[in-house]
Amino acid sequence: MLKLLGAVLIFLGTAGGLAAWMGEEKKRLDAMEELRQFYIRVYYAMDIEQAQMMDFLENYQTAHPAMSAWKQKLAQALCSNTYPSGEEAFLWALDETRAMWNLSKEGWEVFRQSAKGLFGMNLPENLIHLKSAMDGMEACEKEERSVFAKRKKLVIPVALLGAVMMIICLV
Repeated sequence: MLKLLGAVLIFLGTAGGLAAWMGEEKKRLDAMEELRQFYIRVYYAMDIEQAQMMDFLENYQTAHPAMSAWKQKLAQALCSNTYPSGEEAFLWALDETRAMWNLSKEGWEVFRQSAKGLFGMNLPENLIHLKSAMDGMEACEKEERSVFAKRKKLVIPVALLGAVMMIICLV
């Protein structure tokens, strides 16, 4: 009876570990998707609506916790006038919320580079930088999705095989 209980606990632990790993990967992909959607919306707001960045940030609604925290920090930095440029305030807010984003190194660099598109000096140049950020984030997201699919194909069987091996050793 105890061996059966041990086997069940091993399988539950394996399933829990796999679920936690997949949850973290999903958070990373969700953050990239949120950023890509943000770039699309801000591009539209700057190009079509001719909106100012501060007005856009005030009206932008999101349910993503990292985006909400970043947006709040950025608005705080812009309102306090402690930074000489919007780009520096953007980077400060980004550094303050880095732990919440869970982005890959490439995704993080694309996000940091987008500061030029959000707070540049002229609109055509800003739109070029934003388009580049959208394309870069889309490429990063595709790459992360393919890597996740490959890892998932490997990690799940290996974890289950490991659990079976532990159970065999238990018996």
